[in-house]
Amino acid sequence: AEAAGEAPDPTFQDLLPRPKDAGDGIGRGFSTVAKGVGGGVAMFVAAPVLGGKAGGFKGFAQGLAAGSVALVGGVVGGAVGGVAQIGRGFAAQNGANKARNQHKVWDEDKGQWIAIHLRTMEAIVNEEPSDDEDEDKRDGDKKDAAATAEDKKVMDTEY
Repeated sequence: AEAAGEAPDPTFQDLLPRPKDAGDGIGRGFSTVAKGVGGGVAMFVAAPVLGGKAGGFKGFAQGLAAGSVALVGGVVGGAVGGVAQIGRGFAAQNGANKARNQHKVWDEDKGQWIAIHLRTMEAIVNEEPSDDEDEDKRDGDKKDAAATAEDKKVMDTEY
């Protein structure tokens, strides 16, 4: 049971970002496989070395066993995650086609297609104070500096 105010444990789908379409799913799938295999290989190499340094031959053997388990786990986990991402991408393809036809854009943070209303956004931007007011003040300061420089006369231009 979850205590009040605690976030629920993340699900498998929470751990892997939702692909927007089949192409994105394929890319994310291969990336997930590569990360799983890479992590497994790294552990397969590192665990025996660290075990050997810490416990001699016995530590090396224990590290080799642990590294082998990590290698298998990384390969299997990466493959399962990769296939899942590819499947999720193909499942999302129909919705992606519809969203593109409706001129929606993919929001990477939310993991969903969203509608962008340019006229509403333009109205919001137009209501914000303009940065041009600061530029007018700076231009006035430049004119004052130029006028001051014109008032000064150079006494000698030769060295």
